[in-house]
Amino acid sequence: MKKIKNNLQYFSLLFSMIIGAILGLVLKEDAIKLRPIGNIFINLMFTIVVPLIFFTISRGISNLKNYKKISKILVNTFIIFIITGIITGIFALVSGLIFNPLGNANIVLEAKEKVEAFNFGKWIVDMLTVDDFPNLLSRTRIVPLIVFSLLFGLSTGLVGEKGKAMKNFIDSGFEVTTKFVKIVMYYAPIGLCAYFAALIGEYGKAFIGTYARIGIMYLVLGIVNILIFHTIYMLISGGNEYVKNYYKNMFIVGATALSTQSSVATMPTNMEVVKKIGVSDEIRSVSLPIGTVLNMQGNVIQTTLKIILLYTLYDMPFNNSGTYAIAIGAALITSIVSGGVPGGGVMGNMMLVSLYNFPLTAFPIIVAIEWMLDAPATAMNALGNTATMPLIDKITNDYCMKIFDER
Repeated sequence: MKKIKNNLQYFSLLFSMIIGAILGLVLKEDAIKLRPIGNIFINLMFTIVVPLIFFTISRGISNLKNYKKISKILVNTFIIFIITGIITGIFALVSGLIFNPLGNANIVLEAKEKVEAFNFGKWIVDMLTVDDFPNLLSRTRIVPLIVFSLLFGLSTGLVGEKGKAMKNFIDSGFEVTTKFVKIVMYYAPIGLCAYFAALIGEYGKAFIGTYARIGIMYLVLGIVNILIFHTIYMLISGGNEYVKNYYKNMFIVGATALSTQSSVATMPTNMEVVKKIGVSDEIRSVSLPIGTVLNMQGNVIQTTLKIILLYTLYDMPFNNSGTYAIAIGAALITSIVSGGVPGGGVMGNMMLVSLYNFPLTAFPIIVAIEWMLDAPATAMNALGNTATMPLIDKITNDYCMKIFDER
């Protein structure tokens, strides 16, 4: 019965998206009127994100018995994110050099916003902290919320029995928020159908010319990245069984990400999916929330293509290993910026223009690409988190803990 229930959920979401797309094509601009129905689902997912992240991380940290393990989880999390990000960047770079995203077209846009110099110090402060506690209670300040939740959970665990009441509160909060997510998912097929109808009705004819080429190229690279590298990650983590579970459950993650256009809002769904794949509760509680804002494989592909596009557009030399390495590094950094701070998409593009000292006309070009690819990039980001969690789990539980046991 459980398998039947899971399959019904899968097919209901798929069916709702197909129906939504058909409605969008038939109703065209009139389909936009259905958007409020979809926005109800999206808003419900957004409103639960802040408490879910707080209770999930705090519970995961406070329940740890071996606090050496949390340090290893964090270290392994960042190592895996960096390694998989570099792999994704290299793949996008090689593909972009072979199939140049500009093609034979010319792009001329007027600048919409003033590009200011990137302030690295301010970025660090804004990414990690807020200046007042109420500012933590916003989905736009997820990284500071993660930092606060890590320290809060650690403090709760370290005080032992004195923190028992708080620990019980955190455990109860976790159960309530996860039940909330399950209830909201009953409305998901209706919300997704309405949202996709509005999306197709409004933007169905927007993918033309050069931007169509870039969009199609991005989608192909994203799919190939999933089929090759995500499959390899699953095989390393748990063999064929993990591969099977990943492809069986990936659709719901992608569909939620496409509709919400937020990796953070997709996190509740991703929590359930990585659990089905076989990831431990400790990794789900600590690494996945961090990955929703820092592990941006979709953004890495997008940013790498932007760099190649701008180099070609402005007839700048892009033909040596140093330039390639800098491009991959810039893609990783700006992708983190895009996910880590409010208005990150604009700020990431601004940083990219500033880092390379591109002409100001480059800014509107890449911002337009950002807007166009926002939804599929979010899906790639979310699926990248799904694929990397088993790797972190494998390294932490199979290798690092054996070292601790031997010591």
